[in-house]
Amino acid sequence: MISKRLSTLVLSALCMVLTVGMLNAQTFNGSNLSTAGTNVIPSAGTGGCTIAPQTTGGTIFNNAVAGVGATASLASVQINLTHTFDSDLDITLHSPSGQIIELSTDNGAGNDNYTNTVFCDAATTNITAGAAPFTGTFRPEGTLVASACGTTITPTVTTLAGFTPGTHNGTWQLIVKDDVGGDVGTVIAWSLSFAVPGCTYVGVTVPNLNIAGTDPAVCGASNVSVTVPSGGPNCTGAVVAIFVDGVFVVNSTPGAIANIGTISSGTHVITYQLSACDFTTQTVNITDGVKPVITCPANQNYNLDPGACSQIVNFNVTATDNCPFYVQQAPLLFPTPLLAHGAGAITVAGNNLPGGNFFNLTNTSANPIRITGYRVRFGSAAFGAVASPQTVNTYVSNGNTFVGQTANAAGWSSTGVASVVVGGANSELSQVNLTTPFIIDPGQTKGVYLFGVNASLVYNAAAGFVANNAQPPITLGSGASSTGLFGGSIANRSPNVEVQYAAAGPVIVTQTAGLPSGSEFPIGTTTNCFRAADVAGNVSTCCFTVTVIEFPNPIASLVCNDLVYVSLDQSCNYCLGADGVLEGGPYGCYDDYVVEADKTLPYGNGPWVPACFGPSDLGKTYQVRVTDPVTGNKCWGNVKIEDKLAPVLVCRDYTVPCNAAFPYPADPNGAPEPAPAISGYQVQTVFPNALIGEAGAPNPDVQVYNFDYGYLPAGTAALDVNCRIKLTGHTFLPDLNIVVTNPQGVV
Repeated sequence: MISKRLSTLVLSALCMVLTVGMLNAQTFNGSNLSTAGTNVIPSAGTGGCTIAPQTTGGTIFNNAVAGVGATASLASVQINLTHTFDSDLDITLHSPSGQIIELSTDNGAGNDNYTNTVFCDAATTNITAGAAPFTGTFRPEGTLVASACGTTITPTVTTLAGFTPGTHNGTWQLIVKDDVGGDVGTVIAWSLSFAVPGCTYVGVTVPNLNIAGTDPAVCGASNVSVTVPSGGPNCTGAVVAIFVDGVFVVNSTPGAIANIGTISSGTHVITYQLSACDFTTQTVNITDGVKPVITCPANQNYNLDPGACSQIVNFNVTATDNCPFYVQQAPLLFPTPLLAHGAGAITVAGNNLPGGNFFNLTNTSANPIRITGYRVRFGSAAFGAVASPQTVNTYVSNGNTFVGQTANAAGWSSTGVASVVVGGANSELSQVNLTTPFIIDPGQTKGVYLFGVNASLVYNAAAGFVANNAQPPITLGSGASSTGLFGGSIANRSPNVEVQYAAAGPVIVTQTAGLPSGSEFPIGTTTNCFRAADVAGNVSTCCFTVTVIEFPNPIASLVCNDLVYVSLDQSCNYCLGADGVLEGGPYGCYDDYVVEADKTLPYGNGPWVPACFGPSDLGKTYQVRVTDPVTGNKCWGNVKIEDKLAPVLVCRDYTVPCNAAFPYPADPNGAPEPAPAISGYQVQTVFPNALIGEAGAPNPDVQVYNFDYGYLPAGTAALDVNCRIKLTGHTFLPDLNIVVTNPQGVV
């Protein structure tokens, strides 16, 4: 008996849990067959006011509801139907008690269908601001009295919560009137969901999460756990659907610890949903807590050959990271080439009216890309200047497209609100910075929404224009213009926008100590250190040593070459090293020996000076000696200095116009000078009043004439100067002494 009683109590408790869970989100599917026995709208004809059922109140679809508690409320209505002209439709919901709410009347213009359309009181957008196929959540239109085809349906409630609790059990009716002829549709499915008080996320705020990823295998955090928020005392057993960036992850229960798997680095939105219209969100910021992996080679040792003083060493240091390292790329302008203003190819949704652009971006490369900003256009030459600054709201879709999300604010994450300095009066590009850049993975598509709060953004006039909109690694897909934030008039258009992005590349490695690869490493130990930093600022370092060992046990005695011929280098200088004098061996590092020359006769007794030679030493033979500073041992020889390098001619092209006016010196007596006759670099100047022995001159026996060649290209070398003089009126030429000097006074 005790056992049976306990079993009964357990079963009773289980039933209570199931009942509460059921009542928290009871969903009833309506029939997709109308009372006329078909799923067609209208059930006869193609609509209009001359054919029943429009003249008798519309096409009626029933939903039998039972078992809903006295305190339950209607939480949401979902409909799926097709129709070839949405604005023909008037849709109302009628309760068993006779209460009526208008869901939608004549919305959607000439576009098609209601696809997964959810009506609920908590939606941010009214159905009147949506666009067909109305995918997402919307508030019912609510109050419009629908009078059509001789019948009038008058709403009695304006919200779903307005239906009186305790009257929900019975037959509900979805009534659709098609008040214009020529179009038809079908009802696919529809449903009603009821909730009980005391279990709701309305008004529930969940604090933000900051999580540092520690898994080197992922760019982000793996096995992320969250605490599901409680929806109130009556939520025991309720099912909570958890979404990350709009993508369903797992079902859980209020208050439970839920594992939502791996989340990539960046800012994400977690949605906890009791029903389509009863949810709360939480922002989670995933940071990269994993350092790059940097790999240095092992320590290296090198034994030098005789006479060698260094070793060329090549090595490779690599670094990898769990997250891509992004490098900013040249921006891409869509469409390309830019269509001309005023040619009917570009227009605006309005000048100083709100307006924005929806469009899709696809990453066609094999690596992630990071969208960092945009440039957009305001106004046009036809509309005039747009005031500055302008506010642009920027968003990225939680899913993989903007299509179907134009009226669903919950389907988007903000990437920032930009204050934009307008580029100019004629629709010049204006910079839009992102507060939160976002990643597009290889092959992935993301929707973008840019909305000008006070002035609309330029879009392309041709409907659905996508030509020239593929530029690796980004393809700009279909687009739409919008006259209201997540609403207003939606038209198929493509934006005129520049996309700024960074592409994933290798981690940058920086050397902090030692010598770079390919260098000559000296004798001894050199420590090479390197640093790698990732985008998140995590840093890793590594070091290795290069040890160069001098040739061991060189001979102590020195042998010098009797006569060494030395040719001066291109600078007409040369310093002789021990390797140019010593013979035999093996010797140690040649740089360790001291090489000196005696340039003063008689040679051999000093003074001994460093064995470096220049132009003044050409053709001379000196005595040279080599000293080992460790042992003091010496050897002697001779060195002869030569120049065996041929001269190098440098020819420069230079074009002088025949009518060029080059500067030339003024006449010392102030007389105007005639224009010089120019032929190549030749200048002929006439000084008619410059007479030798002219009275009144500071020195009447000396005359100086200056020629200015400053017009020649910088760096032009004067390889040859020819001076031709024509002098008249002098009666005794042997009296004359004529010299030419350069600016430094060299004759």
